[in-house]
Amino acid sequence: MLEGEMTCILERDGEQIERVLGPRDLIWVPAGVYRGIRNDTDKECAMVVVLGAGRPQLPTYPPDHPLATARRD
Repeated sequence: MLEGEMTCILERDGEQIERVLGPRDLIWVPAGVYRGIRNDTDKECAMVVVLGAGRPQLPTYPPDHPLATARRD
């Protein structure tokens, strides 16, 4: 969370857990676990979401982009 507060809802095997996240809080949710968020306040929130993959994927760029010819050693 960057700003504000957000309620994070996790559910697995019929058990539901809610936690309030505030600025600088972080949560990691493994694959296969239901997750949701809810803003219970009247203030706006800002958060960063990072999605992972089982295996890292290299970025690709259009042929005319300066990074298209960058070396990956």
